[in-house]
Amino acid sequence: MPRIEHLASFCKIIELQSFSAAAKEIGVSQSALSQQMKSLEAGYKTQLLHRKGNKIKPTENGRHIYNYAQEMVALYDRSIREVDTRSNNLEGELLVGASSGPAEFPVPLLLGMYKQAHPSISIILKAADSSEVIDRVLHQSLEIGFVGMEQRDSHLTFKPFFEDTMILVVSPDHPFASRRSIRFEEFIDIPLIIQQRGAGITEMFIALLNAQNINLKDLNIVMELGLQDSAKAAAMAGFGGAIISKLGGVSELKNGDLIEIPIEDVDLSRPQYLCFNHRVPLSNLASDFLAFAESQKHDLIQQYLP
Repeated sequence: MPRIEHLASFCKIIELQSFSAAAKEIGVSQSALSQQMKSLEAGYKTQLLHRKGNKIKPTENGRHIYNYAQEMVALYDRSIREVDTRSNNLEGELLVGASSGPAEFPVPLLLGMYKQAHPSISIILKAADSSEVIDRVLHQSLEIGFVGMEQRDSHLTFKPFFEDTMILVVSPDHPFASRRSIRFEEFIDIPLIIQQRGAGITEMFIALLNAQNINLKDLNIVMELGLQDSAKAAAMAGFGGAIISKLGGVSELKNGDLIEIPIEDVDLSRPQYLCFNHRVPLSNLASDFLAFAESQKHDLIQQYLP
């Protein structure tokens, strides 16, 4: 019978598409990880993984087993959390996900403050777009997530955690940098950089355009670049304006590397959500962190807002 740690390692290899990266994250040698996979394949009597270029991919049978393995590992983790809940211990690993905006601010600061109060715990923050974070919370590879959009799913709960604003930013050399504001009609013609589809801010921006009966293709989109860091870097280099999270641009706005240009008569506010799988009890560690974050978030945001 496959061992749970072998199934967990199998899932990690598929998620990272690499033996070496998975071995490093799990904390075992690459040869030990290879031996685990040989044992797992022997148990299933089939090849589960193969190399495609420089990446490790599951075989067809491997993809099917991966779905079951995720569930089995998640159930094992759930049993650990339930025992932990009963024992009221604040120890172990706090695994948090966040989309690009909250992953820059304020989630890292909240986690750092919490770590100072609990130095013996381990904290890992996984940054991805909102869609990926939500999917990982759903499949229980993340316990909680901070994301920029909601998604309908009977397993998930979304709670507004703090208020953010989408803003248009440009470099200090941009022709509009000295403007106090621009009209929406002017905004439509600006060479614009957006984040990838699936990013919460992009999905919210598209919804805003749709409410104005405007399609994304009607805008002058010059680049669609990954997550927020890429969009900010391109805007600072003068390639166009970018739509970003105001909280995610705190540092650049304070330093004058980016200039915010308000868009007249358009409400760009948006909530940032806490997301968790309500069918799985939160660990004491996650519950305690959320209570801590709730008590600290308002003062922290006010302190760092430009």
